[in-house]
Amino acid sequence: MRRWIVFAAIVIGGCQTAAEEPDQKTALAGDYRAVAGCFYRGAGSGYRSTEDPSKPVVTVSGTRSGGGTDSLEFMATGDGITTVHAHLGSPGGTEAWHRYLSILKGCPG
Repeated sequence: MRRWIVFAAIVIGGCQTAAEEPDQKTALAGDYRAVAGCFYRGAGSGYRSTEDPSKPVVTVSGTRSGGGTDSLEFMATGDGITTVHAHLGSPGGTEAWHRYLSILKGCPG
């Protein structure tokens, strides 16, 4: 009986998840400001860039055409290396990450 109640609840209510796409990280050669600027220019409209003057971080954030809101932090980690930490919103975060990597691949290092 319990199984039928659970089954009916799933059928009637649908099966939905509210989970965010996982955060992503990568490291690139180059100055964090230069890499962030290159990415910002390549990302297109709908994104904004902000810099925290108290630490070596530039944040580029915006809403994709698919509806997800993303934020990428470009951090200087020393020796000319930039770490990119992406907080990707649903839906479509994984696809967006692949697009962002292709943009970053074109940035000079």
